[in-house]
Amino acid sequence: MASAMWSVKYATEFWHFAIVVWLAGVSYSFQSGSINALLYETLEENQKTQQFERELGLLEVWQLTAAILAAFSGSLLATYYPMEINYWLSFISTIFAFGFSLYFVEPSITKTHTTTPSLLVLPKTH
Repeated sequence: MASAMWSVKYATEFWHFAIVVWLAGVSYSFQSGSINALLYETLEENQKTQQFERELGLLEVWQLTAAILAAFSGSLLATYYPMEINYWLSFISTIFAFGFSLYFVEPSITKTHTTTPSLLVLPKTH
């Protein structure tokens, strides 16, 4: 996401913006699935999977609150300071978030059920 922010800063044509938005969408889809999986597996490790929908809702509330706060503070900062300050603050917060993510611990879940075989992998025949 940080690379998308830097790309927007130097974009000069419509196609530059279109590519950055497309890449941001792909990035979000990977991020969203990873966050949901980490949340579910963490709850599963603690035998609290029934709270998944509640916790996912709270996660969405925090994300929406952060987006609204960023929009208001970004417009306020852009009014009184050079536009680049928003990019720098976004970049710094991205580095902080990355550092924080290094402390995440992947849950150790032991699967006891069998999974349905994929259609892409054919069973070996003798």
